[in-house]
Amino acid sequence: MKQTVINLLCLLTLVLGINVSAEDVKVVHIPDKNLEQAIREEIDISDMIQLTPAHMKMLTRLKALD
Repeated sequence: MKQTVINLLCLLTLVLGINVSAEDVKVVHIPDKNLEQAIREEIDISDMIQLTPAHMKMLTRLKALD
């Protein structure tokens, strides 16, 4: 599956000229679900989208309350 995704991204890059890096296909796992939700809310990323290192670079601040 992972190889299929990588191949598809490479194909899209070639055909459409989309700039896709290997970082875009890595997934960030956050064990604490409350922290993950706070991060998603801060960077406005849906639960339906897997977090990537590129998403995490969007996080410039985080204010999460207990």
